[in-house]
Amino acid sequence: KTIDLPISTITLGRCVVAAGALLAYILVARQGLAIRRRRDLIVLLASGVLMAMHWVTYFQSIRVSTVAVAIIALHTYPIMTILLEPLMFRERLHVTDVLVGVVVLAGILVLVPKFNLSDKNTRGVLWGLASAAFFTVRNLLVRGSIRSYSGSTIMFYQVVVTAVVLLPFAPLT
Repeated sequence: KTIDLPISTITLGRCVVAAGALLAYILVARQGLAIRRRRDLIVLLASGVLMAMHWVTYFQSIRVSTVAVAIIALHTYPIMTILLEPLMFRERLHVTDVLVGVVVLAGILVLVPKFNLSDKNTRGVLWGLASAAFFTVRNLLVRGSIRSYSGSTIMFYQVVVTAVVLLPFAPLT
């Protein structure tokens, strides 16, 4: 919140550092970087774009409100996941999951007692919910498609794609 740079530049910097660290780890651990199927490449590209959208909206949530509001709004992603999994993977929706979702929504309503776009917390929650939605879709896409790769390899490709996506939007001076 206190860094006086565009969000795209901050996120790009994080991605470059993460990509370097992940590449070093993958090489030392002798994990593979090869993408085995064209479909896997498409999923890795899509999940990288979703990761970019997730990070940008998350940092925007922090910037317009507070870290606490952003974190609370972002952590609605498990509820989004619970509600979307039955649709995507033909799993049963459990009543307890719905009840937990209601409790989480009640917590969000405490943060935003009055919906008003001029209120910083309302804007922060909306950006945080958008971040949670992108994160949820990214997680479900990876779960349903490319679980045969190591988490380090998946994340490496995602941060590289995120960096490439953000490069045109990130002033570097």
